[in-house]
Order: sequence, then structure tokens, then C-alpha cells
Amino acid sequence: MGNLDILTPRGQESLRQERRMLDAIKDVWGFQVFETDKDSPCEVDGFLGRDNIVVGVFESKCRKLTMAQLHKFDNRWLVTFDKVLAGLSFSRKLQVPYYGLIYLLDDSVGLMIQISDAKGSPIVNMDVAQTTTQRTVNGGTIQRANAYIDMSTAYQFPIPSEAQ
Repeated sequence: MGNLDILTPRGQESLRQERRMLDAIKDVWGFQVFETDKDSPCEVDGFLGRDNIVVGVFESKCRKLTMAQLHKFDNRWLVTFDKVLAGLSFSRKLQVPYYGLIYLLDDSVGLMIQISDAKGSPIVNMDVAQTTTQRTVNGGTIQRANAYIDMSTAYQFPIPSEAQ
């Protein structure tokens, strides 16, 4: 099992938040959601299904941001380029679209964008740059290739509060 960040208190909180977003996706689109095992490192976060058939692969993140703050970042979502490449590969192999899912915690808003078509070809505006960013949910820094995905055409959906 190793030292997975998801197993730390911050990682568990992030996982709880991510699952709230995934529940909202089930409600909004009627997708089935199949998560990958969080106790082991995986190249993608999960799969979307309908009638028990895989219809998409996804990468999901929670960010302590508002829509206004995202606009200040030119509506760009930072995700490691290795994650994007893995998602594109799964998309191509499974012949399903690849999606990016972000939960903007401070606005209780989810964003969903289709990153690739069903052949694994990117269909979003994306820049790639070698940058220094936070290593994990638990902090630290790392220099790596990061993708900056244009979220200006992402579908927005509400994420209900936990009390609802």
C-alpha cells in the first residue's frame, strides 16, 4: 500500500469532497460512477457508465477556489501532464471520451469538460509547461510537466451541501 497521500487526514477529506461531486454527477447526468482503488496508485480516477457499459474515463480534483479565482487564472485548470496522457491512453484503448471534473469548493460548483473524443484525441485548448507546483494535497513542491486546460466551455453544475 505504501505512503499514499489519500490515506492521510487531508487526503481523506479530499476524497470525501470528491465523492460529493461524483454523487452530483450521478444526479445531474444519471451516470454510474466507478472509482479506481484509492488504496493503490492509479493512472485515472475512474470511469463513467450507463447501463453497466463504460462510456467515459475521468480525472477528478477538488480545489479551494471560486469561479472568480479560476477566471483570474484565465479559466485554466492545472493538472499534471502525465495524468492527461494516461487519460488519453485509456480513452483511445476503450474508445470512450476522457473527462476532467473539478469541484470548486468555495462556490460549491462542479465543472465538467470533455478533454478528448472517443478516439483519445484532445478536443480542448491546452498548454503544457514545465512548472513548480504543490506536490500533493499534503504540500511540498515538485517541478514537472503540467497541463493547463481551458475550462471556459466546461459545463457547470451545483454540488449540494452535506446537510441536503
